Amino acid sequence: MDENIMKYVPKSKRHAIFDAYKDQDGYWICIKSDSGYEASRMEPGCHVIHEDTIQELRYQIVGIKKEC
Repeated sequence: MDENIMKYVPKSKRHAIFDAYKDQDGYWICIKSDSGYEASRMEPGCHVIHEDTIQELRYQIVGIKKEC
């Protein structure tokens, strides 16, 4: 778990995150599938966020919401 990424995740959503890391392809956040949360700004039911920049990742973090 990359703390440099996690500092952008609100404390109220951190329990839903399984992993957060950066590799040669960009930034990744993996949401626990049994947490009741999803990446709502991605496809419905999506549990993985992948972006090229931290700015794009921060936009997607705002979209981590309870599944309907």
